[in-house]
Amino acid sequence: MAPGAGYQQYAAPPMMDPGFQFPVGQPMLDPAAMPTAPPMAPPPKRLTDGVATPASVEQQKRAYAQALAQQLEDGKRTIKEQSEQAKEILQQQAEEKKLQYAMQIDQQLMEQEMNLDQQTHQQVMQL
Repeated sequence: MAPGAGYQQYAAPPMMDPGFQFPVGQPMLDPAAMPTAPPMAPPPKRLTDGVATPASVEQQKRAYAQALAQQLEDGKRTIKEQSEQAKEILQQQAEEKKLQYAMQIDQQLMEQEMNLDQQTHQQVMQL
């Protein structure tokens, strides 16, 4: 085979026209013809916006603990007051029962004394 056979020959690219001159002092492109960049989008919202900070979490924990402690104290006070009221009612009931019992005993005593008086009177009448 001959040298260069099977190869395609390429021609050299045409040279620039020697009479061409670059415009001096003029922009090569018209700025109005240039595409403009789209306006910048606002920065993305932070993912941590609205999330409690460690300091606010601690403050919330303290407030919750204080509320629980107050509820506990209120509950204790309520139970103590209820217990005292129940004891007063029991004491009143016991006093009433004591009075009723004392009245029953007094009535029995009076009946027995009256029976004894009748027996005594009958014995005196038999004399």
